[in-house]
Amino acid sequence: MKKIVAISMVKNEMDIIESFVRHTLGFADLLIIADHKSTDRTREILEALQAEGLPIIIEDVATARHMQAETMTHLLWEAADDYGADLILPLDADEFLVPAGREPVRDVLNMVPIDDVRSLLWRRCIPVSEDGISSGKFALSVPLLQASSPEKEPKLIVSGELVRREHIRLSEGNHLILGSVK
Repeated sequence: MKKIVAISMVKNEMDIIESFVRHTLGFADLLIIADHKSTDRTREILEALQAEGLPIIIEDVATARHMQAETMTHLLWEAADDYGADLILPLDADEFLVPAGREPVRDVLNMVPIDDVRSLLWRRCIPVSEDGISSGKFALSVPLLQASSPEKEPKLIVSGELVRREHIRLSEGNHLILGSVK
């Protein structure tokens, strides 16, 4: 079985962070989250989930600027070099991977070759209630409104071996590989 590590950078995501963490850890072995100076309860929620024993590593982003590409590239290298990831999934906290068929996400990811970069089409899902978009609820406890068509930019599935060999960089938004930093 492959070692799958998800990485994410968050800021003020208290409305979605618990759902994101629990959903993502349903198929990932480890979740590395960089918190960019959240001022809401995001950090508190992450620490509570970590205290539950969930495999989460929380890091601080202390820069004043939102440096997503640089931060996510650092997490990508960390996942590959320090944690031996076979596959790395750069995700935003509002991105929930849901397979197109009936197979569990983990089974789909275990079929992905571990020697390259792959892309995955995905649909944005947002929690809704009868009143419209819900707020402050555990997102997986309410119905999800799924976009009618896939997003234009696919999500990346990055080989840990490629990261270790090439030390590639991620683009802003985590949708493209920019090349190596040798």
